[in-house]
Amino acid sequence: MRPINLLPAGITEERVRRRRVLLVIAAIVVYIFALVVGVFHWNSRVAGKADEVAQQEQVNRGVQAEIAALAGAQDLQDEFNAKRALVAVALAGEVDWGAFVNDLSTATPSTVWLNNMNGVTTEALAGDLLAQVSFSGSGITGYGDVAAWIRSLDSLEYASVTGVWVPTAARSLGPPVEVSFTSTAVLTAYAGTSRVESLTPQVGVP
Repeated sequence: MRPINLLPAGITEERVRRRRVLLVIAAIVVYIFALVVGVFHWNSRVAGKADEVAQQEQVNRGVQAEIAALAGAQDLQDEFNAKRALVAVALAGEVDWGAFVNDLSTATPSTVWLNNMNGVTTEALAGDLLAQVSFSGSGITGYGDVAAWIRSLDSLEYASVTGVWVPTAARSLGPPVEVSFTSTAVLTAYAGTSRVESLTPQVGVP
């Protein structure tokens, strides 16, 4: 059975028109709502990126501050190296006489007595030779004591001395019978001082 519309045609058209207006308004509201949601979403993402940028800028400022603080490190290193070189030049060829005398006391044969010793450092020596030393002493049993003196100082166990020589040796008529002698030698780099290391502070990189 077909429905019968008893309303005037104008009222029906008005209802259709209103329905269409309401649909358009609803579509506009949905569109505006979608725009608002999208704007909030992108604003939150932009704000998050802005925070990341701010944090990175803070890190960059910290790194730049560290770089600025270390700007003079190379100058300090150059100054340190220059002063260390001056100390090395000033102490070049210096003999550790205390260590030398201590070694000499152990190297001297028990039958030899030293009466005098003189040491002179000189720049005329070549290579790793540091100083010239001269001795005067006596052997209490004879010329064998002089030979023992030469062998002892010229041995490999006593590397700080080389070129041991005895220019004079004479036996007394006694009593007691003794052999007086004079001797010369040259000190090598093994007799040098280690004060360059002790006077130079150690610098490390953390």
